[in-house]
Amino acid sequence: MNINYEELFNDFKDKVAIDENLSAKNITKRITEYFAQKYINQTVLYSKKSDKKSEYLTDVLVTNFEPKTIARKKSKQFEIPESSIKAFLAVESELGGEGGTSSGSVLRNVIEDFIKLLLIKSKYKVMIFSSVPLKDEKEYLNNRVKTLMEVKNNSDSSDEEILLIHLFGNTHKSERGNSRQINVSLKSTEIQGFLLKGNDEVIKLNA
Repeated sequence: MNINYEELFNDFKDKVAIDENLSAKNITKRITEYFAQKYINQTVLYSKKSDKKSEYLTDVLVTNFEPKTIARKKSKQFEIPESSIKAFLAVESELGGEGGTSSGSVLRNVIEDFIKLLLIKSKYKVMIFSSVPLKDEKEYLNNRVKTLMEVKNNSDSSDEEILLIHLFGNTHKSERGNSRQINVSLKSTEIQGFLLKGNDEVIKLNA
């Protein structure tokens, strides 16, 4: 299976973008169902309670096998398929997460999930994330991309390419007014893509 990251980003933006304001839960659902439908001819592992599906290693993992049924009983022994076990695409999505009420806490949650992609062995990797600026911070998105590149460079995955998809977010007070929450947008104009390559090279993608 071959994936062109720029084509994937453009397709994601075309099919996932929506002007309607959605909750983080529904945005996550929209994202995971996009990948499930796009790679319907492969095994797509992700969380979906209605189908009793659960995620495996990352939020979405596209593979050529089903972990729970890979060993099949035949006669008086178990058999394993002769084809090699492969992960084609690993996707992590972090839109703020638990305790994500400020720029620092959101970034910590993003990095935590990003590291999963650095550790997993998959041919292609995608990180979908949101971020919010520090007070008076200029070009904060470029700063976040740079931070993720620095984390990548400190790993064994430094030479790999990883697609970043950023969803614009801002903070707002909760209904009770005593805490702040992250509001994430899926508007087409607020979805941006970056391709992290080796040697500190970052390519901004334009859909």
